[in-house]
Amino acid sequence: MKKFYKYKKLIGIVCAIAIIGCTSIVSFAADPVAPDDVQSIQTGITTMYNSVASNFSFTNLVSFLGIAIGGCAILALGWFGLRKVISMIQTALKKGKVRV
Repeated sequence: MKKFYKYKKLIGIVCAIAIIGCTSIVSFAADPVAPDDVQSIQTGITTMYNSVASNFSFTNLVSFLGIAIGGCAILALGWFGLRKVISMIQTALKKGKVRV
């Protein structure tokens, strides 16, 4: 059993290569996509891209970033505030003193 610990990395690499090889074999064995399906996929992607590109603007990006950063700041301050309140309560229960 101790002999296998020596080759643990090699066995892991061989297993990873085998798993990658198996997934590629499965993907090559899949049925090819019909030309009609390719066109429907292309039109769907084009439609989605055009709708996103028409609604995208710099002001939308700035407002999204402002909302995201503001939300993160509120969560961080709330987390630290909650920790402070919990520590104040624990200190008051242990020592009988309230400290701010």
